[in-house]
Amino acid sequence: MNFIHNNSIDRKIRIENEKFNNRWINLNKFVCYQSISKNHLDFDNFDSTEFMVVWFKNIDRLIKMLPSKLDFYEYSLLDVGCGSGISTLYFLQNYQFKSYLGFDKSKYLICNAEKNKEIFFKGKDPSSKIKFEVCDATNFKINQKSIVFMFNPFGLKTMEKFFFNNLNFLKKSSSYFLYANDLCISSIAQYGTILARDNIYNLSCIKF
Repeated sequence: MNFIHNNSIDRKIRIENEKFNNRWINLNKFVCYQSISKNHLDFDNFDSTEFMVVWFKNIDRLIKMLPSKLDFYEYSLLDVGCGSGISTLYFLQNYQFKSYLGFDKSKYLICNAEKNKEIFFKGKDPSSKIKFEVCDATNFKINQKSIVFMFNPFGLKTMEKFFFNNLNFLKKSSSYFLYANDLCISSIAQYGTILARDNIYNLSCIKF
């Protein structure tokens, strides 16, 4: 099945979502939240995309696509291509998962994710429930029942390798995939059951 990607989101909607992001980012005084071209990141970027922070309202919209009776605490939150960790921290503040792991191929971005974690916890000991790692998605192995989140961090080639390595475990553990800016949804829909798709905001929720 081919899904249409919406490239013309209304300007008022964009402003509203960006204002929501800016308020939360500025409130927490996070660092490294502006867009960074893939050509300026510190790794082989043949299949990467520009770094930018996801609209937090899109995280909320994706969460609402999950089954209403789902017990989040039975799942770990995996933020694939987490960048500077701001999206992972938004999940932490607003949704009670068993644990939170964000990883990215960029050492620079993960260094800033660690800074943002320190800022978020305001000098207190950071929760052991949240971790950030430098890792390549093509060889990352999932070992916990998970809600997997992606904000389109790379292209189809990398995504296919990620799912090839992890699909058996994802199905065995009955995990879910929350996909923002779902450019590759037509190709990866085969991996599971699409529970919901938002055609306006380009969001998909898949059950493995």
